Amino acid sequence: MSIANNPNLVGYLKYPAPSSDGSFAICIANGEGDAFWKSIPEEYRPVLDKHGAGMQVETILSGNMTAIGSVFLPFLLKNKETGERMRYILRAIVLPGLFMPMFISGNERSVVEQAAYSGREGPVFTLKCGDGTCPVQGQ
Repeated sequence: MSIANNPNLVGYLKYPAPSSDGSFAICIANGEGDAFWKSIPEEYRPVLDKHGAGMQVETILSGNMTAIGSVFLPFLLKNKETGERMRYILRAIVLPGLFMPMFISGNERSVVEQAAYSGREGPVFTLKCGDGTCPVQGQ
């Protein structure tokens, strides 16, 4: 459970709407949006799998929120070591009304293996990538 309203990582859509740079806020925190999913141009929008519809996700500010399904969402993150954008795909639960466009759980079952915070550079998150890990630069 988390408030899920403090962004600390930026993701980028590979195919954003023409009026957008494709960036979106991601919150990585302990714990487990509809408007964000709908903002992806329809021809690139991931198909909503309604199999998980009705699942309850508990949040501190909004109490229980009900999922309308899930999607496999491809997006780009900045690799800390190379500075290049890399493609990452997550199964995302779609929750109407979630404060952040995307929320990634930082618990023990998460794709987040490690989080390190330093003064000037900001946070660095080590994410599971295939058989290894990838460090990504937070904000």
